Amino acid sequence: MVISHDYWQTRFAGDPSAVGRRLRVNEHQLTIVGVTPESFQGTIMGLQFDLWVPATLAPTLLAGSRELADRGQRGYSVMGRLGAGATEAQATTEAAAAMRDLAVAFPQSNANLGVEIRPYWRSPRGPQQMITAALGILPAIMLFGVAPAVQLARVDPQQALRSGSKSAGRSTMRDGLMALQVGLALLVLIVAGLFFQGFVDTRDTDPGFEAEGLLLATYDLSGTVATAEGCGNCLSQFATRLLDRLRNVPGIEAVALASA
Repeated sequence: MVISHDYWQTRFAGDPSAVGRRLRVNEHQLTIVGVTPESFQGTIMGLQFDLWVPATLAPTLLAGSRELADRGQRGYSVMGRLGAGATEAQATTEAAAAMRDLAVAFPQSNANLGVEIRPYWRSPRGPQQMITAALGILPAIMLFGVAPAVQLARVDPQQALRSGSKSAGRSTMRDGLMALQVGLALLVLIVAGLFFQGFVDTRDTDPGFEAEGLLLATYDLSGTVATAEGCGNCLSQFATRLLDRLRNVPGIEAVALASA
């Protein structure tokens, strides 16, 4: 497996000898074969991961996983690097040929699938799409702000002075856009105020227990040996061992578990 730069620093203090050591992941011992660059993100933006393993280990690490057997499951993103002198068009042509071969071999799952090679910046999960989604409202706001200005820019100043200031650049369209712009601004302020008030109310709500110094954490054992068939009380055994180990950690006064 490959570990992240942050995990390398926090878990191994940046020790180069971490490469070659073994870590237990879902009851299996895996060998660290490398550390990612500090800025490495992976294929999923917005989430931080501590380690990466080959996809071929999914059935081993996740009990009951059928990712490599069920061709209907499509949870993988593919990234690659073009070879020297290669173009996107050439890569797309080669990938399309591979997809046609898969469609012939597996018509039920691959008959209607295609492929397109894109730079990461323009990929469906790339940073450009995230920026576009986050800023998608700006064109509409700019439109409402620019339209009245365009209307005013078309007014002849001399004609406006002769006609009087009251008639300069006035139009039903301009007035409507300006009113809508003001309305949108007020709406944004109201929503922001409600959000802030909700945050304050949540912060000040009495939860019924002392929240100072309290640490909450969750864990998910789905796909592990603890939930495998034939392991009747493995979950309760795990919970008991977890509580015992946490109670022995210096500085911890009390621990408890709750199920949802």
